[in-house]
Amino acid sequence: VAKLTTPGKALYTGMLTASAGVIDDLIVYFLSEDYFRLVVNSATREKDLAWISEQAEPYGLEITVRDDLSLIAVQGPQAKAKAATLFTDAQRQAVE
Repeated sequence: VAKLTTPGKALYTGMLTASAGVIDDLIVYFLSEDYFRLVVNSATREKDLAWISEQAEPYGLEITVRDDLSLIAVQGPQAKAKAATLFTDAQRQAVE
């Protein structure tokens, strides 16, 4: 996550225990110096959110669960071309 220094950028990464055991994977978005968005897997959402809340508590961090947001992953060798058909020219240019 330390690699994230530009607002709006994201990093696909692992959520690990203190001894480097894998809990899950997630996407971390850097929105500002004190505001990150974490996107966890829907299948393991409750487990992941419980673990994140447990880790945040000693630091007094505020966790806000957003049920009004979601993510659809478009993957594969033709993902960019297929997804591009869904967006306006301005939207396509914003992600190039």
